[in-house]
Amino acid sequence: GMSSNVSVLSEIAIYTLEEELPLRAVFQKIQTKEKGGKTSVKHKEDKLSLEEYFFEVLPNYDEDKVYVSDIKKVIQWYNILHDHGITDFTETSADTDKADEEE
Repeated sequence: GMSSNVSVLSEIAIYTLEEELPLRAVFQKIQTKEKGGKTSVKHKEDKLSLEEYFFEVLPNYDEDKVYVSDIKKVIQWYNILHDHGITDFTETSADTDKADEEE
């Protein structure tokens, strides 16, 4: 039988040099950089272009832990969400409730 590995986007974080930044916050940084539009690079661009773009979005990302494949996914997911009109990346009350439960 086939199996699928599914992750909830709200549970994914990106390593920075100081902390793990929730994907929602990374999407907010992309959205700010792109003035609400789609990314100026495509997820299939070369390694150097993707790393340069991500450095502009998140200058303190941990280059040892965040791979080009991760950057590709973040860009691809952001653009897919944007295409479907999902552009509110602010913290929801469900996220806040979950964080309160974990403390």
